[in-house]
Amino acid sequence: MYKQVFTLLRSSAHEAAEQFTDTNALPILRQQIRDSARSIQASKCAIAAAMAQYQAEIDHHQIIADKITDLEERALVALDQNQDELAQEAAEVLASLEEENDTSLAAQQMFRNQIGGLKSQLREAQSILRELQRGERLAAAAHSTRGLNTRGAGCDHSSLTAARETLQRLQARQSQHQRKVEAMAELNRTANPDSVTEKLAKAGCGKPVKKSADGVLDRLRAKAKKSKKSGKS
Repeated sequence: MYKQVFTLLRSSAHEAAEQFTDTNALPILRQQIRDSARSIQASKCAIAAAMAQYQAEIDHHQIIADKITDLEERALVALDQNQDELAQEAAEVLASLEEENDTSLAAQQMFRNQIGGLKSQLREAQSILRELQRGERLAAAAHSTRGLNTRGAGCDHSSLTAARETLQRLQARQSQHQRKVEAMAELNRTANPDSVTEKLAKAGCGKPVKKSADGVLDRLRAKAKKSKKSGKS
């Protein structure tokens, strides 16, 4: 039982850690990129230091080589002059200088190998860093896009659909109300005897119920015609 509880606690802690990492993935990535950039800068400094030591070793080797050349020339002169003791002393110094020369050459080779390896690692690290920086920019853009969509700055099709449905319902109610008003008006006209009489009059069945402009004009013309006849008589 205790083992299962402990396992459950470890599982919950692991899931919580993963959720925290996923939620804060972008800030974590940015910090990791900054750390990597500092590491690359430190590598550049190490390479610069190695190159400086390499150049110093080259200069030191040149000094040794010049000493060897000068001492050999003097030793040859001593041998020509049968000054064997001086030649022997020069030979001992030359042996030491040649060992130092060999050590300097080995050190230069070591520096070249080290610098070459560091430069190769630096180029690879810089390439990875550029890739990470491009990925971080894309991730930041995607995160911003998701934020805009979450805040509703994007095109919320669900809201548009709901609004369209609301408008359709409103238009349907308004249309139904208009049909109801028209039907009530028609019922009122049908139930009113005056409206039936007016409808018959308009159809030419009997005298007009209401005076029209045409009727008034005909009456005026007839009256004017009658007045002219009276004046002539």
